[in-house]
Amino acid sequence: MKFSQKPQNRFEKQGYRLVGRHSAIKICTWTKQSLRDKDVCYKEQFYGIACHRCVQMSCTLKNCQNKCVHCWRDLTCTDKGRIINADRPKVIIDGCIQKQRKILQGFKGSETANLKKFHEAMNPSQFAISLTGEATLYPYLSEMIRSLKKKKINSGIDFINEIERNVIIAE
Repeated sequence: MKFSQKPQNRFEKQGYRLVGRHSAIKICTWTKQSLRDKDVCYKEQFYGIACHRCVQMSCTLKNCQNKCVHCWRDLTCTDKGRIINADRPKVIIDGCIQKQRKILQGFKGSETANLKKFHEAMNPSQFAISLTGEATLYPYLSEMIRSLKKKKINSGIDFINEIERNVIIAE
């Protein structure tokens, strides 16, 4: 499922950077704050995860089966189904890292940015796979998590076998 121009423009106006056919990143407020040495998110405060090295992403930008009334995301272009012809994890991971690096370039020339953190941010150590959409609708989720682990990138998801078992049951 390729993005049509109208939803693509809407997502980009909201700060998303599209990756492949169904994924995206968006720079987190805490990443920006950390790069400016102003503040950090709970993941850094409680778990020691450097939030300036975190990629906030979705492998299912438009896919969610719920449409919850309390959801703060744009539900006008939500697709309830599984992703067909899904991008492979390598395409998504490499694409997300590339887009993250590109969008962070503005910090390089900023007087308020910590350049040491900026250079560290070019090599992410964390993928937050919860930007939007329902990640379990991505058919290669467990493969993506394994690929991240091989690259020494944390996803916060440690129960891959349980995810695989639940996805099979849900089908």
